[in-house]
Amino acid sequence: MSEINILGVSVSIRIVIPVIFLVWVTVLFFVKKIFFTVIKKIAKKTKTRIDDIFVQSADFPLTLLILASGGAIVERLIPIATNNELTTYFIVGFKAIAVIAIVLFFDKFLNAIINSYSGKVEILKASGGGSSGDLSVLSLSVLAS
Repeated sequence: MSEINILGVSVSIRIVIPVIFLVWVTVLFFVKKIFFTVIKKIAKKTKTRIDDIFVQSADFPLTLLILASGGAIVERLIPIATNNELTTYFIVGFKAIAVIAIVLFFDKFLNAIINSYSGKVEILKASGGGSSGDLSVLSLSVLAS
């Protein structure tokens, strides 16, 4: 198994990869927690619900992106000279998860907007929530294609 030299110490690449991943993900989750706390406080002070819906809709997709970015950063930081077999599919996985996260965000956001404003807009009252289901089907079909 290949090793990497860190400050004069040879460390197995099988140890370095999880450590880099865990440090990266931990830092990003910490930043996300601080950022979302500030944004939620600001959103509570506004009169509209759209900002609250945006924050709620972005939470899970952002978590997916943080976890996927850990794999992508590992692939970028591990030198090409080492055994590259361990990181071959990280970027492909990151791209796939990024697409899934974007579709999930828009699905959650638009469904929450429809549910929130369905009592105020006449056409949404008449649809009886059917437009929300149609939107979910549309999101899943985009994800499948």
